[in-house]
Amino acid sequence: MKELQILGFNSVDNDAKAASLQLTDKNGIQNVNILIGDHEMGMLGLALNGAKTQRPTTYDLFKSLCESAGYAIKAVLIYNLKNGIFFSKLLIKDADGKNLEFESSVSDGINIATIFKVQILI
Repeated sequence: MKELQILGFNSVDNDAKAASLQLTDKNGIQNVNILIGDHEMGMLGLALNGAKTQRPTTYDLFKSLCESAGYAIKAVLIYNLKNGIFFSKLLIKDADGKNLEFESSVSDGINIATIFKVQILI
């Protein structure tokens, strides 16, 4: 597995309301481009800049729930590409130390990784 970092993002198609998120490995050798929705991209921009909203976002709510329940997000794993769609899962440790995996959209996973400050793996 390789750790990926967010390199940047660009608006691609205003009609499709999508943006291209560029990820790269630490050596800059492997680049991954993922199309994500404008809303998820906006939330990612806020998280990357450490901006706070007046009301909690869905990701803030998720973080509060995990922390209250004693769940620790360990990483987000992008593990498959099928028919042009990336698949990812959240790697979590519960309050009893048990390792759990939950399917996630890649855009949600990357937002969660950014908010929790954990690795994005591929």
